[in-house]
Amino acid sequence: KLLQQLDGPAHWVSSVSFSPNGTVLAAGGRDEKLHIWLIDSSYKATLVSQLEGHDGEVKSVCWAPDNRRIATTSTDCSVRLWEFQNYVGQNLSIYDESEHSFLYCAWNSDGTRLLVSSSGGEISLLGAEKENEDEEEESAICLLRHFVMKAKSDDGSKDEALCVAISPGDCDIA
Repeated sequence: KLLQQLDGPAHWVSSVSFSPNGTVLAAGGRDEKLHIWLIDSSYKATLVSQLEGHDGEVKSVCWAPDNRRIATTSTDCSVRLWEFQNYVGQNLSIYDESEHSFLYCAWNSDGTRLLVSSSGGEISLLGAEKENEDEEEESAICLLRHFVMKAKSDDGSKDEALCVAISPGDCDIA
């Protein structure tokens, strides 16, 4: 049974993600925006924000465990970190040091690291830097580690790291 059809994206949606506490839904797609809906106790969704910043399709949307930060990847070769608090969203930082489209992202268990994959077969581990150690908020995304996959499909198509995951103990990546 369809509970509600959501207003928002004008084009295909590539990724959707509920916040860890289940009260907010985020989605991104071909319209290059991050759409955010609040979900009430009767499961009614209300569009509260449409954030702009990407110049290409949003491929992946992933909530951090803290219920306030969202990472997005895009075909514009960037990863963006957004903050959503008190019904307001803002772009916190951007990582755009790749020549390939970023396809997927996954947070580690405490939200201090972000694993991203790209169309060039690359996997990067990103972290947040603080401008001031006394501040609680992260302000910039930086590269911590970079991996390159050398797998090719049977048909000879290009390397792509379509999906990534971090184990619950943060010890393994896939």
